Amino acid sequence: MNPNNGSLYKALSGIQKSMLNIQIQMDTTVRNINNLLKNVQVELNFEPSNPEQGQPEIPLDKIDVVDDIESDECEVVGEIVDLIYVGDHYRYILRTENEEDFVFVSTYSYNLNDTIGLKVKKEDIKLRLKKEVTEYEI
Repeated sequence: MNPNNGSLYKALSGIQKSMLNIQIQMDTTVRNINNLLKNVQVELNFEPSNPEQGQPEIPLDKIDVVDDIESDECEVVGEIVDLIYVGDHYRYILRTENEEDFVFVSTYSYNLNDTIGLKVKKEDIKLRLKKEVTEYEI
């Protein structure tokens, strides 16, 4: 056995321990980030925020229905699973492949099972914490 092999094994063992420590730190960091992200909720609210006022949180003129689901304009693509005619407009439920439901209102007539897209400007999407921020401080 070569005498240099002992020092080589010792060096490799030290490197392996350092890599293991780095992996543990990375796992902890990823876990902390995932826990923080669980407490962030994306809010795409197409319903009135205050029913007495009747004003949607995202005004209807900022929501575009897109028929061409292949276009880059679509933020959300799904299938119409429910519709209700409400006098001069329709209220739709759009379900995505991930089983997320979006309620929107349109004057256009679509059929059940039609696949359409919704376009919402990024500045109209609100992100908020589910609880008080003090509960998530580290």
